[in-house]
Amino acid sequence: LALSVAPGGGQQAQDDADDALSNPFLGDPAAIEAGENLFRRRCVGCHWAPKRGPNLFESEISDEKFLEVVINGRKRALTMPPFGYILSPDEVWQIHAFVKARDRL
Repeated sequence: LALSVAPGGGQQAQDDADDALSNPFLGDPAAIEAGENLFRRRCVGCHWAPKRGPNLFESEISDEKFLEVVINGRKRALTMPPFGYILSPDEVWQIHAFVKARDRL
């Protein structure tokens, strides 16, 4: 997933920004609850452990980048495995909705 910017920016850059993915579950209480359950099962081992993964509750990563990283993992560092084979895109969005709704676990 990437945004492309035409030379000189302008309308193409704005159109691409408008097309960026955003989480459809933000603010949805049922999705946030489901996201918490998924976070506790799949993410807490690394993202709540000291000196492991980053604290997602303090992250300013975009919705689109969150989805991309969780599905594809971080190939350079080999520290974040891909979860696209375990979690559906909706489940990833639910985890993201939970993380965005809270400041900590």
